[in-house]
Amino acid sequence: MRDAYESAVAAVKPVGMWSVQAVTAAALERYLQTHPRSSREVRVKSVVDIPGGRSKRTILVELERPAHLPPDLVLRMDTGRGVGTSVSDEFPLLDRVARRGLPVPEPLWLGNECRCVRISVIVFRRMPERPPAI
Repeated sequence: MRDAYESAVAAVKPVGMWSVQAVTAAALERYLQTHPRSSREVRVKSVVDIPGGRSKRTILVELERPAHLPPDLVLRMDTGRGVGTSVSDEFPLLDRVARRGLPVPEPLWLGNECRCVRISVIVFRRMPERPPAI
């Protein structure tokens, strides 16, 4: 049953080309090098797209020379197969919950119209020993 469901989800036509756009190490590196929380010296060591997302996409990023950033990040972005919510809607709540000390991944920033993928993305600190998606 799960295989049939996964196939049906994969067959849904995404809204807009951005939902299937690859996130490359080079594009992400250019974005991070100009971000105020980062530095020109940051290097993207790896970018791993986690399969299985439905309404959201999760990407693991490993950095070299991260300066003030954590060395491991998680990017969360919409897929175009949404259920009426966006990462832009999720960020304020996740930020408030994290600031209260509840055990959620720490959202570092909301990148509206991130140039590396042309959509909004939440950048999280990767939680050790935790699943990559929330």
